[in-house]
Amino acid sequence: TYNSINGERQGGTLKLVFSNAVSRVQYFTAKFAGPCLGMTILLSIPIFLWIAMVLLYTVPFTRDHWLLLGALLFLSLIYFTFFIVLGIFVSSVTRKSSASFLILLVMWIGFVFIIPRIGVMTAGQFVEVPSEAQISSIKDAYSKEKWDEHFAEMEKIWAEREEQMKGMTDAEREAYRDDMSWGWMEEDEIARKELDKKIAEYSARIEEDLRNRKGELEKLGLSLARISPAAVYNLAAMNLSTNDVEKKVRFQDAIKDYKSDFVEFTEKKREESGGTGGMMISISSETGLDIKDGRNESEMDISEVPKFEDSKRSAASMLNSTSGDFAILFFFTVVVFALGFISFLKYDVR
Repeated sequence: TYNSINGERQGGTLKLVFSNAVSRVQYFTAKFAGPCLGMTILLSIPIFLWIAMVLLYTVPFTRDHWLLLGALLFLSLIYFTFFIVLGIFVSSVTRKSSASFLILLVMWIGFVFIIPRIGVMTAGQFVEVPSEAQISSIKDAYSKEKWDEHFAEMEKIWAEREEQMKGMTDAEREAYRDDMSWGWMEEDEIARKELDKKIAEYSARIEEDLRNRKGELEKLGLSLARISPAAVYNLAAMNLSTNDVEKKVRFQDAIKDYKSDFVEFTEKKREESGGTGGMMISISSETGLDIKDGRNESEMDISEVPKFEDSKRSAASMLNSTSGDFAILFFFTVVVFALGFISFLKYDVR
């Protein structure tokens, strides 16, 4: 539609049309309705063929799938309409079709490539997000500090244990160690787990802060990018196809929840087996090599292992989250339509 108005003027047909009893409203409506109907009919053919294939081969399509498909098609119709009325608008404010073509080409490049990138770059100036290397450095420094403290504490504990065995003979020492080894291992294991828990909690806080910062950056960047109708359409289409930008976050949350359930399950099974998770190896001239793991031999029932379930969104939640994008795209289309209509009413047909 880049030459729908100025092309007619250059060809001399615009003056000829208005020499008859045709109003500008009728002419503008026809110029708008013609491309819309033509585009709709052409795109409807492959869409109906696709739907027929889905029904013919009984592809599992639920009510939610059909609802989301209908919403995506309606969104696409608004998107196509925007570019149709944009072409008519630019054509009605320029005198030559070559000029309107170049203007629309630049606008399309700006909408599709430049504005979304500028939005993300601008957001990066307002929200500071540390790099992965910085995050790793912070976590490694904290982990090293806590492990150093742990080793120092363990040296004191083992010094106290050695102090308790002073004055004993070698046989008494060996017997005492045999009696106390599992208890000491359990104490050491508890201390190590507490340390691992502290480090994991600190790392989780750092990761949570990083994710929040990334979320703020992403939210601001996408909000700025929505100045472009192309970005609005892409984001809404991704959302309706369940491939939205927050899918990664939901998947990470699901993995985190599953990890907690799996660790809880393994700890429960370990306690039921009577083990500590450790192993004691002893060498004696009488018994030889002896390996003890401190737990009973038993088979694990695989069916009891927790199953991972990815998070799923309902069609209602996806439609609700895209309602704003529908409104923005519809607003852009109405505004450009109004500007094109007003410009054409003032257009010099000579």
